[in-house]
Amino acid sequence: MDSKLTTIGFKSIRSDPAVYVRNIDLGHTILAVHVDNMYTICESEVELERTRSQLHGLFEMKKEDPNWFMGYQLIPDEANCTIAISQRHYTESILKRFNMTDCTPRSLPAIPSLNLSKDDGPKNKEERKKMEKTPYRELVGALLWLSRISRPDISFASAYLSRFNSNPGQQHWKAAQECLRYLAGSLDKVLVLGNPDRDKAIDLIGYTDADFARETDDRKSVSGYLYQLGERSISWGSKKQDTVARSSTEAEYIAAVHAVGEGLWLRNLMHELGFDQEEATTLQIDNRSTMAIIERPRQQRTKYIDIKHHFIRDRVQDGSFTLKHCPTKSMVADIFTKPLSADIFKVHMKSLGLIPQ
Repeated sequence: MDSKLTTIGFKSIRSDPAVYVRNIDLGHTILAVHVDNMYTICESEVELERTRSQLHGLFEMKKEDPNWFMGYQLIPDEANCTIAISQRHYTESILKRFNMTDCTPRSLPAIPSLNLSKDDGPKNKEERKKMEKTPYRELVGALLWLSRISRPDISFASAYLSRFNSNPGQQHWKAAQECLRYLAGSLDKVLVLGNPDRDKAIDLIGYTDADFARETDDRKSVSGYLYQLGERSISWGSKKQDTVARSSTEAEYIAAVHAVGEGLWLRNLMHELGFDQEEATTLQIDNRSTMAIIERPRQQRTKYIDIKHHFIRDRVQDGSFTLKHCPTKSMVADIFTKPLSADIFKVHMKSLGLIPQ
């Protein structure tokens, strides 16, 4: 495929080899490839039709509805220069698959008091036999797919549940079903992208947070990050940290390092797509002590932190990133680190750009 695409002027980008770009007099074209699916984005209808004709000449393929891609729906709003992603059809299919179509909806994907452990796994042969017939891993996989594409609101819950895939018990299964109940009550939610304000449309801003020593089994902390382009969510994540942090400041520091790694990739991706980030990317943090040891490092406070984490200082010093304090109540990345109360959850849902369709 690569050799054929290069014959019509396309070049694979380093940030993502499955994305191709072409710059010619008729405009800028971006081609995204996933297995046997291609999605073409052009600056004009003329160039779009020309590109399609060239692709049909290279490959045996058919033209499909551009508003459906890989099972999710794209809903354009040309008047407001936005596009929304909906996975309602997929969500309804998994509710049916796991016999939850007529379940009682919930307002949260995970209750604030949720605290699971490996000890909640099967304790005897009878319990193990029962769980062998329970499609726990299949459900968690479906939830993870949703969380990666258009439902950042279930990102923490799905990542948390996946930690027990090796030996799930009834408590884990019930928690996974609760997440399904939440989806049943929020089928109309879509993720909106785009900004009609051209001055803000390609502004990249990051948020990072951590929940210190959250994990019951090993007391590791949980990192969460969010990146928004034009004030719209484009990249997010929830991840248990690899090492045990000795303080909340260190946990926030490690989370910030993880966020900067993702931010660097996004900056490179934007550059290769033709949208340079000429200004430093703002990274919002709600811990002033963490900001201090990044901007004004002191050996005694950080000598026990693994040296691999200190590259964040270089990225701040070279002007790629700038730090900004964010009040805890406004820290939207908090939704990726732990279960939240209903009131706080709703506020962050709005900030994520998830709205009813």
